[in-house]
Amino acid sequence: MSAYKTLQGFGGVKFELSGRSVTFDYLVNRGKLASKAVRFAKTTVNRKKIARLIGYETKITTELANLRPDDYLNFVYLAELIAEAYSHLTTITVYPRYDATSQYAVAIQCLPPENFSLEDIELYEAGQTLTLEWEAENLLDSVPLITNEPTPEYILAENGYFITDESGNKLLVEK
Repeated sequence: MSAYKTLQGFGGVKFELSGRSVTFDYLVNRGKLASKAVRFAKTTVNRKKIARLIGYETKITTELANLRPDDYLNFVYLAELIAEAYSHLTTITVYPRYDATSQYAVAIQCLPPENFSLEDIELYEAGQTLTLEWEAENLLDSVPLITNEPTPEYILAENGYFITDESGNKLLVEK
């Protein structure tokens, strides 16, 4: 358990489609998440700007490395998942900062990437890198800010009262 809470989690990268998944560990692989507000803005006759938020466009950049003897298998499997997503017109669930030891992770349904281009690290057979750009299928209501250790919060009913169990204990939810 860390002394601080990392926003958006911490770890490697995981991809999932139809119950099958491939995970790239965090030692040399990483995912970056970026969100941009999509809004409708206009200026009134009084020259006042008015903006209404529509949602957040979320993009993920994954940087993956093929450095160890068996790493290539993950790349082959990922290429198969991407091909399957295209052939079935579906999305891939991307966990950009995945830690298998934590039950909390940002998971976003993404369109398959347009480019799959491996880059050699050196001019000899030393390894390869693959940078993929992913785009969320839908606009999100908020910026994904889940922490690696969510804090419990009490559940409130619509009227603002705490929801309790049979013994009168306040129910908690980890957010």
